[in-house]
Amino acid sequence: MVEKFTFKDNENWNDKYSYYGLYSLCVTLFLMPFPRGWSLYPLGITLFLGLMAWLTDFRYYIKLFKHKLIILAPLISYFIIHAAGLIFNNNLANVTDKLMFLLVPVFGFPVFVRYCFFRNINLILKGFIFGILFVCLLEFTYALWQGISFDNGSFIFTDDEDHLLSGFLHEQLSLFEHPTYLSIKVLFVVVIIFTMKQELHFSKIFVFITTVLLLAFLYSLSSLTGFILMAILFTVFLYKFLKLKRIHYLLLVILPVIIFTTYKISSVNERLNQKLSASWNRYKNGETDLRNIDPRFLEWLTTINLIQEKPIFGYGLNSRDILANEYSQNGYDYEASLRLNSHNQFLETQLAFGIPGTLILLWMLLKPLIRRKNTWNQSLIIPFLIIVGISMLFESILVRQWGIMFFVLFYCILLIPE
Repeated sequence: MVEKFTFKDNENWNDKYSYYGLYSLCVTLFLMPFPRGWSLYPLGITLFLGLMAWLTDFRYYIKLFKHKLIILAPLISYFIIHAAGLIFNNNLANVTDKLMFLLVPVFGFPVFVRYCFFRNINLILKGFIFGILFVCLLEFTYALWQGISFDNGSFIFTDDEDHLLSGFLHEQLSLFEHPTYLSIKVLFVVVIIFTMKQELHFSKIFVFITTVLLLAFLYSLSSLTGFILMAILFTVFLYKFLKLKRIHYLLLVILPVIIFTTYKISSVNERLNQKLSASWNRYKNGETDLRNIDPRFLEWLTTINLIQEKPIFGYGLNSRDILANEYSQNGYDYEASLRLNSHNQFLETQLAFGIPGTLILLWMLLKPLIRRKNTWNQSLIIPFLIIVGISMLFESILVRQWGIMFFVLFYCILLIPE
């Protein structure tokens, strides 16, 4: 049970900064699925309060920081390698978003490390959960409202008149951020609810209704990455359950059923069915060049060709421009005009920073796995890494603020408190 923190526990201003920072962090997590700029304001307040705590008791926090440096080093190193790229490229725009890798673990450190944070961890997680639920209900309600009209004294629902304008399709449903990034957060909320339903004091009815609602929302977002993640996470949780019952060998029989069911659900989804059918038809028609079968193949293969030219240290911060030029030279004007990224974080990092960057990226992913037994809830670590790691295969999630904020904040939330 979470105890309520009061100033009577400790009257010094240091704890008060951490206390207020805890609440501003709650607001940050609540606003994370809203328009991108909204969550930056409470996050800025959190970091400012953390800075004030540093200035109030620097010696105390520097000792704790040294103790935790082995945990924070991957995040800080990932920022440093971006900052080092400024030596070869003076474009600050390529580094500003990456500041979160430095500012959150350093300036926000006093907020994460204080005991009042750990005692109120449920409040932190509920802020994130209810933010996602609010956006889910808001966007479903908006889609429903858009399809309702009043004619001859009666209400008419006309959403299916033109499927391209349907409010329940991902283009119109995901109002505030890219559907894939929203799917990532929705799935992590489902994981938190299932993993911590007792600690969060959620009733079985609430868990059931919430899960059904979020999975319906996930289906409507029509993200292929989301569908793949859902199948993998379900398999992991099922394996844990079967292992507990000592019948985990049954997973070998059930796994083909899970794969088939995921495929069938995907085929019913109109957007995913169109994408998969189009790619499959190109392949059946004898298309041998993978670049023409699916846009992601084009992005991956173009990136790989560039990586082969500079595999050790990469192209630096201007790699995005170089990739766009490569699209243009190969006749892919649409991709060049949009300056599309690699849609794979591993390829993206290797392209920009070569082997050193890739090693730091792997370090960031392996550190939570190595430290999971020392965390306050190790059952969240594996699902978090699955969500982040699999997403990195299909999206450059550490290029956009949507992905950076999610990864950095939950990295710190899961690993810093003990």
